[in-house]
Amino acid sequence: MSRRARSALAGLIASGLLIALALTAASAQAASLPGTLDTSFGTGGKVLTDLGVGANGEQIQAVISDAALQSNGDIVVGGNFGLVRYLPDGRRDASFGTGGLAQTGFGASALAIQPNGELVVAGQSGNDFAVARLTTSGALDPAFGHGGLVTTPFPAAPDGAAADAVLVEPDGDILAGGDALLPGTTRNQPVVAQAALALYSPAGTLVTALGSGGIVQSAAINTNITTIGTDAAGDIFALPAHAEFSPAGQLDSSVTAEPITVSSHGGDGAFLPNGQSLIAGTVGLGRGFTDVQVQRFNANGSTDPAFSNPPFVFATPGFKESPAAIAVQPNGQIVVVGAHFRSTSVFGVARLDTSGSLDSGFGHGGVLTTSFQGGDAASAVLIQPHGDIVAIGSSEDNTTGVTDIALARYVG
Repeated sequence: MSRRARSALAGLIASGLLIALALTAASAQAASLPGTLDTSFGTGGKVLTDLGVGANGEQIQAVISDAALQSNGDIVVGGNFGLVRYLPDGRRDASFGTGGLAQTGFGASALAIQPNGELVVAGQSGNDFAVARLTTSGALDPAFGHGGLVTTPFPAAPDGAAADAVLVEPDGDILAGGDALLPGTTRNQPVVAQAALALYSPAGTLVTALGSGGIVQSAAINTNITTIGTDAAGDIFALPAHAEFSPAGQLDSSVTAEPITVSSHGGDGAFLPNGQSLIAGTVGLGRGFTDVQVQRFNANGSTDPAFSNPPFVFATPGFKESPAAIAVQPNGQIVVVGAHFRSTSVFGVARLDTSGSLDSGFGHGGVLTTSFQGGDAASAVLIQPHGDIVAIGSSEDNTTGVTDIALARYVG
């Protein structure tokens, strides 16, 4: 080969290396853009978990209700199956419970984590409120209630009661909120849901200073309590009713704007530290189609005119959009997750700025979708300390009919 040919070949190789380096750098930059899947998590940013068969040999179909982050970065997912814990990189934590699955004896509708890392779970057992506490290893804590579990009947609720929100107060008491059901009086309203609260000591006994022997059933609020918060004085705030109860459980005639000390998470509502709140809902478009809209409310339930979020979609307009959970980042940005339904369904994720507008630097103009198996819906969302976003939900394999736990992590 001549000197000129060798020189030309060297130039081509150098140019090729430069192009390859440039493409690699561009790919790395694209992978780090907000709203892209974090490929260091699971497989390409996604995790699917088939829970296998239950004690009676039946396939466990995963229905997700809530999720929580432990201080070490572990992700705890709750649902009709109990609890499953994942390591920060998305691997199932086999040291938790039995092979990563911990049983609670009832469906985990809401989760809270104590400062010592123990897990508090709330839901329904039979017709009663149910609250359980598990150790960090996923075992029922024998120091709580009866073998780790306490159930609470609501005598004035003949159709039963269920907890859908739970928080751990600064003094260690556990507050649960939900609804108590009674028969309706009309054909169009066969069941009436009344707001319900229960307060437990760290040992799992009812704190009788609240309401009637530790429980409250409010005939004045005909809706479920899905989000609860407390202020420094012990006043209790409830969404979506925008109601306030005194520390003794008495419904106040008006709601005061107080800083929220601690609040539950999960579901389509969230408290802001200043006492305002956010609720993600839908706007009907006719023919069963819906868009998503987030509203910010003042403490008394009036809408905040400074917050403007026009209805939006996770993907193609003109189909069914369904928000399920909302979370607020430390910088005040708002993340909403749910599902986009067309012929199949996918995870839907959106991020809003503090003014209510879609964050144009996130995903595709503020929204994105993620597909797993064709029957996908996000039900919970977590904001990790480094800013990444984890959406958690269910994914049904349309061929086998098995519904798995599905997680996706996005660059924040």
